Amino acid sequence: MPSTRRSYLAGAGLLASGLAGCADVLSGGESVDLVLSNYTAETQPVKVELLEEAGETHGGALVLGRDFEIPAPSGDETAGTVRAADVAPRDRYLVRVLPKWSDGRWRHHHYYPDAADAIGVRLHRDGATGGLLVRFG
Repeated sequence: MPSTRRSYLAGAGLLASGLAGCADVLSGGESVDLVLSNYTAETQPVKVELLEEAGETHGGALVLGRDFEIPAPSGDETAGTVRAADVAPRDRYLVRVLPKWSDGRWRHHHYYPDAADAIGVRLHRDGATGGLLVRFG
């Protein structure tokens, strides 16, 4: 069974190039966007934080901490939208949202990268209570 150094190196090169593409996906070589949608009748100020995921409910280092004003829908729109592009590397995060006009509690969500390249946050009014609801996805 002839095995030459050249065929070994060629095979190793193919394997390395194949793994390089996987490593890029696994290491978060891409960026993730943030899409904030407001389905209420008034502008909604919110604070959004992305923390490195480091466990079940606690986050690690702060990756993003920003205040946003999400406009109310206008015209024939169903939602006012703010899109922030390339806010962080594509990775797992604890997403925390604090709506200014709510009960003062942070809402949180564990984001895991998948086919979607955006972290979605939607604000709605509860039909029964009129309270502000935060949904993710």
